[in-house]
Amino acid sequence: MISKFLKSVKYLLILALITVGLVEIGFRVVRKVGWLGLDYGDVFFQERMNEGGFLIPNQQVEVINGLGEKVSWINNSKGFRNEREFDYQKPSNVIRVLSIGDSFTAGYRVGQHETYSAILERELNANQDSVKYEVMIASILNPLQGLEYLNKYGLKYEPDIVLLGITLGNDISEVFLRLHEYGQDRLTGTQVAENVDFDKQKIDKEITTEKLPSDSYSPASEMNDYYDRFIFPKLLKPLFSRTYKGESIFAIKGKVPPYVHDFTHGLGIYLKNQPESISTAYERLEEVLRAYKELAQTKEFDFHIGLFPQRFQVNDLDQLETIKDYHLKADAFDWEAPNRIIEQYCAALDLHFIDPLDDFRKQSDVLYLPNGDMHWNAKGQALMAKAFLEGIWEEQ
Repeated sequence: MISKFLKSVKYLLILALITVGLVEIGFRVVRKVGWLGLDYGDVFFQERMNEGGFLIPNQQVEVINGLGEKVSWINNSKGFRNEREFDYQKPSNVIRVLSIGDSFTAGYRVGQHETYSAILERELNANQDSVKYEVMIASILNPLQGLEYLNKYGLKYEPDIVLLGITLGNDISEVFLRLHEYGQDRLTGTQVAENVDFDKQKIDKEITTEKLPSDSYSPASEMNDYYDRFIFPKLLKPLFSRTYKGESIFAIKGKVPPYVHDFTHGLGIYLKNQPESISTAYERLEEVLRAYKELAQTKEFDFHIGLFPQRFQVNDLDQLETIKDYHLKADAFDWEAPNRIIEQYCAALDLHFIDPLDDFRKQSDVLYLPNGDMHWNAKGQALMAKAFLEGIWEEQ
C-alpha cells in the first residue's frame, strides 16, 4: 500500500516537472516568436539615432504592456512617439515642449496616451485658449546622448522648453562609462564627439566587473540568479498574492555578487562610502549638466530636469525585498544620496530641478510594473506628469 502511494507520488512529481518544463519552454518560444504581441524592442533602435531619438519611425502597432495586455504604440514618420507630425518651424501660437529621456520617457510597456509626456500635454492645454502646447516625445539612452541628440536633431524643431528625464538606475553609470578614457565619447563644451580610441574590451573587463564593496553585502549562493530566470513562478505569483508584498528589482548581470554598474538597479550610486568610480560618475554627470546649461542659454530654451526614482526608494516593501534578494547590508546605503547630489549640482548651476520622490512615497498604489521591473506602470507615469506640470507652471 505504501509502495503504491510512493509510486503515485513519484509519478505526480514527474508529471509536475514535465508540465513546468513545457510551460517554461512554451512561453519562451511564444514570446520569442512574437505570438503574444510586439514588445518595446520591436519599436526601438539599439544604436541608430534619428530625429525622434532611438525609436523606429512609422510605427502604428500594438505592443504588450506590463500586464500582458495589448496597447497602442505609434511613432510618427520622424520617430517621435506622437501620432501627429511636426514641422521644424513651429506655428506662431504653439509652445513646443521637447521631452527627452530613456525608456521611461518613451513609455516602456504603457499605452500611447499613458506616457507622462502625453498626459502633460493634455494638462497643459486644459482651459487654454490663446496658446497651444505640444509635447514631442524623443527616446534617448542617457543624458550624454540627449545632449548629442539636441545638437543633431532636437533643436531643429525650435523647442521653447526641453524636459530631461534622469533615471536613477543606469543613467549615471552610462554617462560615466561613455566618458571614461576607454569610453565611446568625448565632451567638449556642448558638443559630444566619438572617441576614436574606444576600447569596449577594457570597459567590460575593468569597469563593468566592479563589485559592490565587500562590507555592503553578505556572501550568498548564486541560486537566486538561476531562480530569476524561470518564468513559471512569475506566472503563478498573482494567483497566490492578493495583497502586495513587495518585489525586488531585476538585475541584468545577476544578484550575487551585486555589481556597482549594473544597468538596472544602479545600487552603486546609493553607497554611503562611494567607490572611486561612483565619485567620478557623479563628476561626469555634473559636466554633462553644465553643458546642458550652456546650450540652453545659447539656444534660449527653458530647461527642466526630472529625476526618475527607483522602486526600492519609493516603496518600503520593495526596499526590504531588494535588501534580502541582494543580501545587502542596509546601513551601507543612503537611499536618497543621488537625489541630494544631483539637486546640489543643479542648484550650483542654477538649473530647474524636479524630484518627485516624496510624492511617489506618499502613494498607497503600486507605481511600478510587476516582476521586479524598474519601470512605472500607468499610475507612475501619471504621477511623473503631475510633477513636471507643477514644475513648468512654477517657472512660468
